[in-house]
Amino acid sequence: MDSSRRVLSSRSPATKYEVMLLEDITSRTVGPCEERIALCFNVFDEVLPHLGVYRKIISILREELYTAVYSLDYTTLPPKKGLNKTPVVQRLPFFVLVNRLYAERDKMAKILQEEIKKLQKDVEEKEKTLEKNSAHIEEFKQRVKTLEDEVFHLRMDLENCTLEKMKLEANLDQERRSHEASKARYEKRLTSLREQLVKSEDMVKMLRKYKDGYDDLEEAFNDSSVFVKRPHNPAPLTKKSQVIQEIASAKLLEEQLLTVQNSIIEEFDTFIEKNKSDPCNEPAGLRKCSSKGTRWDEETEDMKKFLKLQQETEERFKKSIADIENELQLIEIQRSTLEDRLEHLEEEKGEEKKRERKGAAKTIKDDDEIDFVKIMSTPGHADPFIPHERIMSKYAAMMYYSCNHGKNFHEFKDAKFCPSCGETTLLCPHKVGEEKLVSLPHNCTHIKIKRPVVHILKDEKAESSLPGTPDSMRTMSAGTITPSYGEEYVVKTQQHLTTSYKRLWDDLAARTSIKRRIPRPLDKERVLSIICQFYATLLWQDDFAMEDEQIVSVLETLNAFFQERYIIPDVAYLAMHDFLSGVVQYAQENQSIQLFAQAMCGNLDPVVIRYALLMNEIIDLVDWGSVDDFRILAQIVYPFMHEEDLEQFTMGYTSFSENKISKELVSEYLLYIILKYREPCFQDSEVKLLQHPGNTPGFMTDIEFTEAIDNICPLASERLRRRLFAESLEHMQDADDAVNIMRLSQITGYLTLVQISPVVKDHIAQRVEEARGKTEEDQNDPKEVVGNIKKQLLMEDAKSKAAATGKKILTIEYVRAVAAQNSKRVTARQIKRVEGYSY
Repeated sequence: MDSSRRVLSSRSPATKYEVMLLEDITSRTVGPCEERIALCFNVFDEVLPHLGVYRKIISILREELYTAVYSLDYTTLPPKKGLNKTPVVQRLPFFVLVNRLYAERDKMAKILQEEIKKLQKDVEEKEKTLEKNSAHIEEFKQRVKTLEDEVFHLRMDLENCTLEKMKLEANLDQERRSHEASKARYEKRLTSLREQLVKSEDMVKMLRKYKDGYDDLEEAFNDSSVFVKRPHNPAPLTKKSQVIQEIASAKLLEEQLLTVQNSIIEEFDTFIEKNKSDPCNEPAGLRKCSSKGTRWDEETEDMKKFLKLQQETEERFKKSIADIENELQLIEIQRSTLEDRLEHLEEEKGEEKKRERKGAAKTIKDDDEIDFVKIMSTPGHADPFIPHERIMSKYAAMMYYSCNHGKNFHEFKDAKFCPSCGETTLLCPHKVGEEKLVSLPHNCTHIKIKRPVVHILKDEKAESSLPGTPDSMRTMSAGTITPSYGEEYVVKTQQHLTTSYKRLWDDLAARTSIKRRIPRPLDKERVLSIICQFYATLLWQDDFAMEDEQIVSVLETLNAFFQERYIIPDVAYLAMHDFLSGVVQYAQENQSIQLFAQAMCGNLDPVVIRYALLMNEIIDLVDWGSVDDFRILAQIVYPFMHEEDLEQFTMGYTSFSENKISKELVSEYLLYIILKYREPCFQDSEVKLLQHPGNTPGFMTDIEFTEAIDNICPLASERLRRRLFAESLEHMQDADDAVNIMRLSQITGYLTLVQISPVVKDHIAQRVEEARGKTEEDQNDPKEVVGNIKKQLLMEDAKSKAAATGKKILTIEYVRAVAAQNSKRVTARQIKRVEGYSY
């Protein structure tokens, strides 16, 4: 039974179908196969008749599966070996179609990728071409812009040349007319002179008859053996006296012309001071223009009138100075001719003396009498021991100090001009008795002692009483300061001026050889006003100077300021001499002028000027009520100070101001500590800079200073820092391109103050009021109340005195406002000149 079952199972259809399916698995690939799917459905068809009751259900399932698997597309299958000899037509399965679509898609993707690569290469080439074309376009645009600028400048030059041509043509016509009128006038005068000459010759001929008759009559009454006929030629001594008198007259006329020149300069200077830019006294029309920002073509009549008056005044000033210069040149030529003539007379006199050497005693001549009179006219109060005291100058000495390791030396402030030694000395037998105490400046590193040269000073007043030799006359006319233009004390005063603040006088002497013969004294208010105008120029350059503009020293800036102010170079140098004389004269009594002088001489860096102005701006914001307010100011401005240092600093101010308070006293104390090298901000900056040592001890280059500033005050303006460093370097003229740490500490202090000034200005008044309120709450003791009342009375007294004097401290905002108005006037004149505006 089991064997029969095995036989039946081996021959059953199921086994057959199973074998067919298993045989096909060996040749099956990954994924569905078209032949296997066809075999499966054939097995379905052969199995369906044997399913019995399940036939219909399986048939439906077979149809659904066939519809889901096969599409409506047909294909032919090749005949299999041993089964069919003809190809079989059947429907294609969906997965075959999908595979074909995938294959086509992959093929198309490859084609598209190759096209994309080609397009990317084309795009890269196009981008390169576009970049080249863009570069060419930018180059062409830049070239077009450059050409447009050149065209604009050429047009401006053409307009300026046209205007200049018109002015020259107008001047030429005016000169031609004036020359024609002068020619006609001189021709008329020549005609009249010829007529007068003819009449005079006729009269001489007529009168000669009477003269001959008178001479014959006189000879008839005189005995020719006793009386000798008087020679008609004058004596040589009379000629010499006449020449000397003419030289003295020429010098007197020159003195008068120089006095007139001073009057003209003073008149022009008064006009400038009267119409200077002052924000507090600005006309209403100008304030209206500046507030509304209107165009210059729509400016008010006040500006037009001022510009017209300014131009007329400048033209009149130029013409007057030119006329005086011409007259001075003519007088100089005449005086030189007279001096040559006097020298010729002296030579003739010497030759005559040589011919008259015959051993006979000679009588005293008039010249000898003049010499005797000269000797006897010596002042009776003259010191007979002066020559011996001058010999003692070999025991004198002049001392200099240096704060930069011996690179630059400066005179001690106690050094004064000694008339006996003939030079400026600090130690000499005429001034020092038993001992002399000399205070050394801050950061002094070297001291130099120099022996003066022995001078034998002559009594200039006695020599100027009567002219001497031609050489001495020529020396007196060479333009030096001579007593003929003033008293003896004027000469000594000017000698003292030339020895004080030597750097200023050396700079002026290097710029010009013109000597100031008759000084023009300036009052203190005029000196302060000129200093304020110069400060305005300095701050305007700090704020608006071009990047490519060359940075020069403050002395160059001062010279350019005077050249622009006085228009004529020679007059500018004369005015600078008068200004420097005023600075030296008032420096000891006014600390603002002394600060300016010390900065110009190089003892302080020029940045201290800006620092003082900015501190004055902060001081001006506070309503000073008590001395304790100064402590609050120190706490805000100098936050690095400890309590002990702060207490000493406050006590220093209290001692300086005699327990009084006002903005003027606080400003003066600030200048005082700057001049004494005791300013806390500068000292703190110096300590910080020493923590960043450079290659040279005590000095820093631009790069080293930049690195230090980036660490000390990183928000400082790079442009301002670079400008201040270059200005200090040019001012000291160091060959190593390095600046002393002491000077750099002052620059660092100013940059630090500029960095914190906006915050300080916004809160200082409030902080002072708050501190004042807390102090009033804490004071309950009656003694303290009485003391406070006394303090308040002292403060009110100080304020009333300050109000009576009318002084105002100079702040940086005020100076900037002055600079803005000066620039506005200059711009207005330039625009009107370009537009062809006729005044």
